[in-house]
Amino acid sequence: EGRLLQLRRGARLCWRRWTVSHAIGRYQLKYTVLSKRKLIKLVEDSYVTGWDDPRMPTLSGIRRRGVPPAAIRLFCERMGISKSDSNIDFGIMEDCTREREVLDE
Repeated sequence: EGRLLQLRRGARLCWRRWTVSHAIGRYQLKYTVLSKRKLIKLVEDSYVTGWDDPRMPTLSGIRRRGVPPAAIRLFCERMGISKSDSNIDFGIMEDCTREREVLDE
């Protein structure tokens, strides 16, 4: 029983030693409010009808604008993963939407 306890502790220590943490940068859309605190205030003060309002920068809001899921995936693929923070123009999302519409036709 003592040996089993030693093995469990050893396994936990080994697993912790090999755990790797990755830092990922934040993507900020230019001229867009992405702060959750500010978006909640817009919803609570009835400036927008809800989280799925087309004016909101949420996934459901973007979908209600008519952006297909394939265009959102293409946008994410183009942005990739970066360690540094980036400012992205929302026009890139519009380009992805147009490109997906042309490919779907």
